[in-house]
Formats: sequence, structure tokens, C-alpha cells
Amino acid sequence: MKTGIVILNYNDYETTLKCLQPILDYKNIDYIIVVDNCSTNDSYDQLAKHRNDRWVLLRSPSNGGYAKGNNIGINYLLKNYDVDIIGIVNPDIYFSDEFAGKIKKLFTKFPDYGIITGVQHDIYGNISKRAFWRELDFGQAVISMFYSFSKIQEILKGNFVVNTLKDRKPLIEVPTVEGCLFFADASSWIQIHGFDENTFLFMEEDILTKKIHRIHKKIGVCPSIEFTHAHSTSINKAISYFKKMEVMYDSRKYFIKEYISKNLFINLLFNIFVYLSWVEQIILVYPYLKLKK
Repeated sequence: MKTGIVILNYNDYETTLKCLQPILDYKNIDYIIVVDNCSTNDSYDQLAKHRNDRWVLLRSPSNGGYAKGNNIGINYLLKNYDVDIIGIVNPDIYFSDEFAGKIKKLFTKFPDYGIITGVQHDIYGNISKRAFWRELDFGQAVISMFYSFSKIQEILKGNFVVNTLKDRKPLIEVPTVEGCLFFADASSWIQIHGFDENTFLFMEEDILTKKIHRIHKKIGVCPSIEFTHAHSTSINKAISYFKKMEVMYDSRKYFIKEYISKNLFINLLFNIFVYLSWVEQIILVYPYLKLKK
């Protein structure tokens, strides 16, 4: 089985090169595509200095966000190479060659899965609470938008990631995985027509979940393999906190309208919750994060 990966860079070539360097020697990664997402600095030129025949560097004509940028790389892979597995790799990720090899075996053993990844850890070795999460319906979309509601849910039901990983199956079915590192069956990816490019940032994973489940494929996490995520290094450098919130709310509105319900009342109600969530962010969450920092 041939595996190709896409790494999306934006204004952070140093992080991208750090991610790329060990992967160049991986026997289980056959093709590597780096897409510079129309950086406003000299990222493309800096990346081009290190280009060789082991990887391909592309430049997006415009910055259309995470989904569109990754689709450029994936479409290039599908058009130019005979790939069976496609990997999405954020620049702030580290995974091993053994990890990639295990992913190949899992797709062979579990053909009913469209997306597979391992257990996500932070730079301190802790399992990330955002490694995967519940599939969003209207209620869960509202709860997850509020810091306070999410904490109450965690107290009542426990940590979803930790509780799920207590199951020691070779592959655990989960609702939605974070988009920082996952691998997809190429035929399934073609069937769902890739990422929905109508969001700039955020909600791509939740939309992907809906599309994968519509073709009756599963999403899985293998508890015996792990990777490290430095948690949005590139994003935090490129976009302010409140700008991120604005983009996130716009993406959630699109998700509700296109993947949950087109009912005008449902969408109006969700917009009210968005307003209330803004209030929580300004009064509670942002001051708390500043104090914690």
C-alpha cells in the first residue's frame, strides 16, 4: 500500500522544516507534499532552498484556509501518484515511521474504516483532551461552544477521551478525530470529495465526520500507537485569540446550516447561543487564559 502525506505551511517554515526532516527518512511514507498556503512572509522561498526529489513543494494561489490548502496537496497526490492512503500532517506534529507502518496494517485489517489515527499527546507526554470528541448534533454543538457547559459535562460524564481509551481493542471506533494528524483511505476520500472548502478554519473535522459516516465508513483510533502535537503553534503565531473566535463561530454557523438543519428557527436559535458564547469568552474565558498565562 502506498502512502502520501500533505503538510500545510503558513508563515512558519521553520516549524514545517522541523516536522519534515525526520519524515524524509521514513520507509512507510512514499510521497510527501508540502503546500505553502500563500504565506505573507518568505516561507515559500525558504522551503524551496531545502527542496529535493524526496518531496514536492506547491504554492497555493491564495490562502483559502485549512480545508482548501490541504485539498490542493491531496488532489496533487491523487492526480500524480497511485496512493492508497492519504495523511494530513500539521507542521507542529511528530510521529514515527513505525506509526505510519502500523496505520498501513490497520487499513488492511479494517477495511470498513475511512479514517485512522493514533493517540494524541502534548509535548509533556499527556494524552490530549482534544484528541477526539463526540459527534456534533445541535445540542452538542451548543455545549462544546461554551467553556462552562463543557466543564460541567466533563464533571458529569468524565473525560470522553480517557474513558474511551479504556477500551483496549486494536482499533477503537470514535466519533471525530482532531485534524492535526490522521490518515484516510484514498478511495473513501475520493467518494466524499475531500474537505468542504466553505470553512476557513475550524469545524473541518466535524464536517468530515458527517461526510465519512454518510458513506458508511468508520473513524478509528489505535490505542497502541501515539504521536505528539505542539498544539497549533502555527495558528497561534498567525492569528489573534478573538480573531480565532470569530472564525470559529462563522464556521459553526455554516456547519449547523449545511450539516445539521436548514430550518430558519434552528439557525436563529444557534445564532443566539453564539452571541451568549461571545459574552462568556469576553467576561470569563479570555481573562482566565490571560491570568493563567
